[in-house]
Amino acid sequence: MGLMLNRVNELIGDASATTHPDVNNLYSSAISEIINHLPEEELLGHSPEPISLSASLKTWQLPGEVKILGVYRKEENTEPTKEAKEVSKITFDSAGDTNSLYHATKNSPVYNLDNSGDHTSILKVLPDFNGSDTGEIYFFNYPIEKERLHVNNIYQGDFVVSTGWNVAASGVSVAS
Repeated sequence: MGLMLNRVNELIGDASATTHPDVNNLYSSAISEIINHLPEEELLGHSPEPISLSASLKTWQLPGEVKILGVYRKEENTEPTKEAKEVSKITFDSAGDTNSLYHATKNSPVYNLDNSGDHTSILKVLPDFNGSDTGEIYFFNYPIEKERLHVNNIYQGDFVVSTGWNVAASGVSVAS
């Protein structure tokens, strides 16, 4: 992932705490921008274990800034796994209405990130999980503002805490 660090430095330029008092936010924003452009297949290799959904755990409160890589639903262990499509709040509300043209079914599941207004988001899936229905949420953690990794007083991104990546002896973050 030395290429990522090089790309971040290209985006920000010569940034240090001396030249930019808010250098940590510069690096964090640049890293997040690069993450948004990486293929999901690349990010899956560095993701935590997926979140499991079921009839007893139907929603997931996001733990902070995460990129959703995929939401999947399996009906009663006999049907093939279906990928849920992200939809707007209005479409999601219609997906819960059995009289709607947009009603979600086991063959066309949907999800939405419901922001309660207090800076927390809850991922909801339709149709609802019942019986032995299961689901999985694959995600990638963005670097978190309060968690830092510094090398020579320059922010390198906290890949260790946020993503489980390791840090090479040279101080450059690399994928494990």
